[in-house]
Amino acid sequence: MLPPFLKSYLWDIDPDTLDLSVHATFLITRILDAGDEEAVRWLFATFPRDTIKNVVRGSRHLSKRSAVFWSHILDLPPDDILCLSKSFQKTSRAIWTR
Repeated sequence: MLPPFLKSYLWDIDPDTLDLSVHATFLITRILDAGDEEAVRWLFATFPRDTIKNVVRGSRHLSKRSAVFWSHILDLPPDDILCLSKSFQKTSRAIWTR
């Protein structure tokens, strides 16, 4: 069961159907991208730091600003983060320029 203060970050889904083990990547990405201090504290208390690092490394949905911020906080080289790689940025722009 999620704490009530997290439900405002899950505007597009039914939070009562969220399974932490199945939807961990979605939840971690959403909180890292849009969460406040209370939500981030809950996140780090709930999930292992290595799991959070792996989500940051492989996420395609973090904003560039969030990815850079979390790369500093989690001591991850920006080159290791998928959404910051030049090839990914070129690909995502190509989709939207048509």
